[in-house]
Amino acid sequence: MAAIPLWIARLRLALDSKFQRALRILRHYVMRIIHEEQKRQCEEQQLLAKPKTLIASMVAAAENDRLETGSSKASLSPTELFDEVSLSMVAGFETTSAALSWFFFLMSKHPDVQAKIKDELLRHGLTSDAILTPEDLDELVYVECVMKEILRYAPIAAAIVRQATRDDVINDIIVKKGDIFLIATQNMHRDSRYWQIDPMKFFPERFLDEDKYPTPYAYMPFGGGHRTCIGQDLALFEFKIAITRLMQRIIIEDAGNEANNSGGFMQRITCFPKHVAIRVYMDSNAKLPA
Repeated sequence: MAAIPLWIARLRLALDSKFQRALRILRHYVMRIIHEEQKRQCEEQQLLAKPKTLIASMVAAAENDRLETGSSKASLSPTELFDEVSLSMVAGFETTSAALSWFFFLMSKHPDVQAKIKDELLRHGLTSDAILTPEDLDELVYVECVMKEILRYAPIAAAIVRQATRDDVINDIIVKKGDIFLIATQNMHRDSRYWQIDPMKFFPERFLDEDKYPTPYAYMPFGGGHRTCIGQDLALFEFKIAITRLMQRIIIEDAGNEANNSGGFMQRITCFPKHVAIRVYMDSNAKLPA
């Protein structure tokens, strides 16, 4: 079945009142963030200082280009600036959402991994009412391994597209400048040539020992090179906080024969598990804040 023509897809979105309302809300908040950053840089005269955030860098780059060219139009228009800032936000939140879906599914299948996460939290004194700090998160080595293994076993991007910038020959295959490559991420993540421990097995401990340092580009859940995912750091930070807070307070179980918890893949912007049916219980050791 042929894909829907792009012009039809755009027309459908243009006529979708809910989508347009959501877009207006997003545009309102993103443009407010941009204008506040522009005002801050103007007041503090920080155009020449090194930006400390991604948004500050984008705003400064646009303004510096405008000043250098002497043009009233910067290289990044307000619309382009909106697109870039929106992308960084969506990339961070969408990837975290997909990763958490896989976390719930995989934890329901691997209660032993849940138990090890909870043990690590207790060893560091991170009870359910503890305040998390960046230093606490940095100490959670096993949680980090679980995150890496989820993103290896079930990558949130099914494939990565790249374009050749010059002619080349790879394994006797002639590549022309402009050729498009489709890199199947999951195939790379499960190729036994690049992993010491069985790559078909969900095993977070691989990142403690044999597979601690994977072959370059054999593991790239967020892509690689200078075009790596712009929301990578935000996504990983959110993911680690979410896993920690969840494992401080709940227990995840497979729903058994009551429903379909077989997993599978569903492709949207990112890859989600298709069939998930779990039970979630409050951990009897958890103390919720008053």
